[in-house]
Amino acid sequence: MRISKKVGKRILFVVALLAGVVVLNAVATFLVTPYSSASGAMFAQYRKIEKNSLDMVYLGDSHCYEGINPSVIDEKTGLRSFNLGTNAQSLYHSRELLEMVMEEQNVKSVVLALDPYFLGEGHERHSRPEAAFVRARNTGQPAGVKLKNAAGFMFDAEYGKDTESVNYLFPWVSSRSAKGSWQKNVQAKIAGEEPANANWNNYREPDGFKPFTQINDYDHAGAAKPDEWTPEMLSEDALGELEAICELCRAHGAQIMVIGVPNTYSWVLRTGPAYLERNAAVKTFLAERNVSYYDFNLVKPEYLLMRKDDFKDWEHCNVTGANKFSSVLADVWMMENEGLSAADMFFSDDTYFTAIKRIDSLYLESRMIPGEGIEVTATPWTGSEVEIEYAFAEKDLSDPDAKYEVVRPYGPEATFTYPETKSGTKQYRVYARQKGDDDYESLRSIRVEYERF
Repeated sequence: MRISKKVGKRILFVVALLAGVVVLNAVATFLVTPYSSASGAMFAQYRKIEKNSLDMVYLGDSHCYEGINPSVIDEKTGLRSFNLGTNAQSLYHSRELLEMVMEEQNVKSVVLALDPYFLGEGHERHSRPEAAFVRARNTGQPAGVKLKNAAGFMFDAEYGKDTESVNYLFPWVSSRSAKGSWQKNVQAKIAGEEPANANWNNYREPDGFKPFTQINDYDHAGAAKPDEWTPEMLSEDALGELEAICELCRAHGAQIMVIGVPNTYSWVLRTGPAYLERNAAVKTFLAERNVSYYDFNLVKPEYLLMRKDDFKDWEHCNVTGANKFSSVLADVWMMENEGLSAADMFFSDDTYFTAIKRIDSLYLESRMIPGEGIEVTATPWTGSEVEIEYAFAEKDLSDPDAKYEVVRPYGPEATFTYPETKSGTKQYRVYARQKGDDDYESLRSIRVEYERF
């Protein structure tokens, strides 16, 4: 059958159009998508490791790869371990990673860093980090493997019904911009080298650890807001994946220990008693499967005392905090390995809130009251038995030389209304301390723009 010239031209036009789309997509992907990702950095280091050379692995999200330093643990235990943590790693992908590792390594110990967020209904999985995970896993793999993994994501029941399944083919659409500038990103791709930057999320040590050096700004960094996260929000799907991970370890004769990586006190206290109720539900779930669970947010200070400068942000350790925590994690693992429980190192549910004596930080809320001023209310993140007093100060940001002036001295009230008489921008600051204690103050500032009433 002969094809008419008209039909032939249309076919050529369609072919040319598709070819153009492919080329433009490739160019956009090269220019916009970062040189690497948290997943890409992990896989790049893992693939350098000889098969059957690992004794222990760590699974989890950013809390894992920023909080667990394998070299510290290996020095204490004599093991060789690797951190398989990736950005926003769901339990679904933790299980996939574990299946891969069990085929390639002689792993006999597994530590799962459990982030409660991914146990919540509706938060079990997230498309962007999972797409980055699949792309990273596909790097350097045979075409058949790439196709299988890509199809697994694109036709996944979670993503196959929306645009994320198509976006996988166009990674620049949902890509976060590269660190620095796209020019540096392109230079890195041409050179084939990861740009050296200690605080870039995509840099990893050979053992998978990410050593951040920055310290959380408790005054100006985004605040730890009140959180309502109850046991009723636990997802059956997520718990099913957690059970599958435990069963996978059991089937391969590997010991598993589930842990909570330390966050700031604020990150825990903002949830209130529901935090402990949720923890108890997870501990019971794991105990029924003969798996130990230790939340290192509840460890007693004589074993691990995390200070403010041990965190890079509200919920992640920096390298100082990670090293401190990893050393204690090694101690707990060795006790578990000898068949002993480390439960006595941790607060019980009824003693945790009363044991905290410091004010970790404040959460500030403001509202404008017409004709009166701007009301600021402070919520302190501290223990239940700390008696607090507050002082309120302000600074006029229109004056570059202005300093904070206290407008209400220390008192028991957590709310104060700043009177305003003109339009402008001010920064309000609240100081909090344990009543009568001048040695330590916690503070928090809030910027407010206002118009004359």
